[in-house]
Order: sequence, then structure tokens, then C-alpha cells
Amino acid sequence: LFEGLSIVDAKGNRVEPTQNVNWTSGATSTVTFTMPETDYVTVTSRFVPATAPYATVPVVGVKTVNIPEGLNPFRIYDDGGETGKASKGANGTLLLKAPEDNFFIMGGSVKSAMYYDFLTIYDGNNNTASKLWDNAYGILTVPPFATSGNEASLTYITSEYEEDGFKLNVSVGTRSSHRITYVGNVVGGSLDDSKKTANSGETITLIPRPAEGYILDGFEVVDKNGNPVEGDGTHWYSLNPASFVMPFEDVTVTPKFTAIKDLYINIPGASTGVYA
Repeated sequence: LFEGLSIVDAKGNRVEPTQNVNWTSGATSTVTFTMPETDYVTVTSRFVPATAPYATVPVVGVKTVNIPEGLNPFRIYDDGGETGKASKGANGTLLLKAPEDNFFIMGGSVKSAMYYDFLTIYDGNNNTASKLWDNAYGILTVPPFATSGNEASLTYITSEYEEDGFKLNVSVGTRSSHRITYVGNVVGGSLDDSKKTANSGETITLIPRPAEGYILDGFEVVDKNGNPVEGDGTHWYSLNPASFVMPFEDVTVTPKFTAIKDLYINIPGASTGVYA
């Protein structure tokens, strides 16, 4: 994927393009620059692997990302990217637009300790659309969900303190039916396997069939290539039922059961946790 270019004149001075363009700008975008008063310029293109693309929410203002056909999956971060921290005093919005008839499936995590950090995800291209996710602070899992159409927007607001920010895993595609395979030979029980197919974007609630003295304590979902599919209600003490959003291909579901006498809870090292 095209990630931008650098332009240097004959004296080694950098020439700035009139607009910054990369894969997030759309397939029809072009890079332009004003030719300096020099004998020649050297233009060097930069590309990133299509296997690990990502976009970031701007610190301020609005940025639009046009998702190319076939880009799947990708990630969204705060402005700190994959490894950096989110900027202080941020208030930016990222608009996502996929090809017609496509929709998004996304989920991930947020880590912020202050009371004035907000990640809000809207089911459309502006903040008047319905909210798909809205949080204030804490170490939180963003459960997987699907948008209703080919547009979504994310607004991230931070306080005057530097925070770790957020990470979202995003896939995009069209609605189609796929198979669900359940692994049944596990210790402690099994899952109801009557739901054998589902449309991409559909929420699948798992129904456990525990053996006596056991309880469902998590599950693993992988696609046909072995890639993990995020779920919700992944521990015995979770507030939400065990579920996942059907991706754009076949999946295999493996439950995990734990003996009731062996149950425990890990107290978080930071922020707060709420358990049922």
C-alpha cells in the first residue's frame, strides 16, 4: 500500500508536497508539488505491507479514510500509533468510508486512567448517528460489533494527561453466510451446536452445556486461516453473555470449562473492574 513519498531537490533540501497523500486518501488521490528552482528533484515512494495497515485518529480536526477494496483486516489507533501514547488535549475525529455494500466489524481495547478521556464510535459519518461505543475511562475491552452500513466515525478526546490510548481491530466486507464449527471434545462440557451457519456481522451467543461441577470460563474463535476472532463475555465472571460477531469467513469455536472449585478472579493492577 502507498504510504507517501519524499521529495528532495538537487541541494538536498526537502520539498513539501502540496498535500499529504497515502493509502488512506483513496485510490484516485494524487500527490502534487511545486517544482523548485533547481536542476532536478529526487522523488522516493514509500510503501507498507498490505498485511499490517493502520490509520490513526488525528489530534484535532477531522480526517477521512477511504478504505480500498480488499483491505482486510486493518487497525485503528489514537495518534500515538501502534507503540506511542495518545497526545494530551486531543479532540479529533476519524471518518471511515468503505466501498458500497460493505460494512465494518470492529473491537479492541481502551486504556486511560483519567475521568476526561472519551472514545466514541458512531454508526455513520458524523456525531448525530447512533452510538456503537461510548466510554469515559479505565482499562476496558471494546466488545466486537458491526456497523449498519459502509460508514463509521470515531471521536477521541483526552485530558491534559498523557494516556496509553486505544487499539481497534477492524475488518470490512459484504454480508454473506459462513459456517460455524464447534469443538466438542473438551474437558468439562460442550456448546450447543445447533447454530451451524450465520451471516457476517451477526452476533452469535454461545449456549454452554457444562458437565456437573463445571462452568464455562472462556472460549476461542478462529477463522479458517487460524486468525483469532474477538469475543465478549470471555470469563466466568463477565457481565455479558459469551458471544462473538460472525466475521467474513468460516470459524471454529472451542469452549473452555473450569471446575467450580478452582475458580478465581485476578484483581486489576490499575483502574477498576466490575464483576458479576
